[in-house]
Amino acid sequence: MPTQLDWKTLNTDLLDDELFIINKHPVMKEDYLKGKLYDKLRDYSTEPTSELLAAADVVITDYSSIIFDTRS
Repeated sequence: MPTQLDWKTLNTDLLDDELFIINKHPVMKEDYLKGKLYDKLRDYSTEPTSELLAAADVVITDYSSIIFDTRS
């Protein structure tokens, strides 16, 4: 599922104390960041969803059952 986000602009627009975390569904294999490293963007798809939710101030998702995700 290709994204039309401009990662470079998003990285630039985030404040110094903000971090944008990507947590893809397990069947999604695409590297959204295309191997590029950004200061404020991270792909934490291998981390447990429950831990990411506990640390998040804001969650943006199209997955209505995100709070029940049991990936570990």
